[in-house]
Formats: sequence, C-alpha cells, structure tokens
Amino acid sequence: MSSFAELVQRAQRSLAADYAPGRKVFRQILGLVEKPEELEVATQLQKEFHKRFVPLSKPTWSLYIQACMRAQRFDRVLELLRKPDEFGCRGLIATKALRSTVAELHDAGAIEQLREAAHHAQALAPALVSDILRRLVQLDAIEVVLKTLEKCPPRSVRPSHFTMIASVLNKRSDKAAIPQVLELLRNKGLEPNRGLAELARATVQ
Repeated sequence: MSSFAELVQRAQRSLAADYAPGRKVFRQILGLVEKPEELEVATQLQKEFHKRFVPLSKPTWSLYIQACMRAQRFDRVLELLRKPDEFGCRGLIATKALRSTVAELHDAGAIEQLREAAHHAQALAPALVSDILRRLVQLDAIEVVLKTLEKCPPRSVRPSHFTMIASVLNKRSDKAAIPQVLELLRNKGLEPNRGLAELARATVQ
C-alpha cells in the first residue's frame, strides 16, 4: 500500500503535467490523513484539482469531512460549508459524514461549534439544519437556536424548523418567545404552517 507522501507526490506530478489525477488517488490521500499538516497538504491539492479540472463528488466530500475530524480541524469543515465553491461542491450538503460530525459535536456538548455550522453554512441541506437545531434544543440552547434560525440562509430552512422550536417553547411555558419565532420565519420570506399558526394564535389569546 502506498504511503501518504507517495500518493501526494503522484498527485503533484500529475498536476504539474497538467493532467488530472484520478479521484481514487485523492480518496486514498484523504483516507490516510491523521495530522493537521497532512490535512493542509490534502486541502491545497484538492482546491487546485477542482479549480483546474472537475468538482468534488459527494463521496469525496464525506472523506474530506472525516479527515478534518481525525485531524481535529473542525474549522476546515466550517470553511467547506462557508465557501463550497472553492472546494468544487455543487448542491446542498447532507452527507452521512457531516451528520456523524454533528452527532460527535452534540455528544461533546459543543454548542458553539454546532452554532457555527448552522450560522456560516451556505450549502447545508434543510434536513441537516433540522438535525442541528434538534440537537441544540436537546442541549437546552434555545437562545442559540433562535440566533441560528436568524442567520441560516433561506434555502436551508423550512417552516417545520420554526414550528419545532415554537412547540418546544410552548411546552416549556416560554410562550413569550413564540412571536419572535414567527417574525424570524417571515423574515426568511416563508409563511407559517398550520402548527405554528395555531401556536401563535394561542399565545395571543
């Protein structure tokens, strides 16, 4: 089996010759990343590859996210979410690896990192945003959830997200914050579903 250094050299030679290395090489490189410095090398190679050749495939995103977590560089995951175009990402990200990352952060009680993931994400699929919000609620971080809803890009949120939070507030007898949830929803250009509308009416009464 080739070492990390050997695979990197192979990819660098291909790029120097203006020839696209096979995706398999990149996947092998990412699979061997353990240290922060190795992740930096892999990141620069990938960015160069995408800039000159083709976008990242979804399986490669997953491997990259896993490599970031092994190297303990969650900031790189955030960079991928903030600037997906630089990594060649197309579409909305909801990979299994990112779901696993969110679960790890939740288990560690890492409210700030979960908040960052939602605040800066320009490419998160709504299902993953929902997962993050639920986990923040479980960590009793309602204020963080409200800020997260405010910052999330409109394409990554759905009325059901707001209804879930309003329902939690209602159960906790914190109904005074429900109008704020409704306002956040409308600021995204969305209309409340029946569940949220009923909760809002009950609050007024």
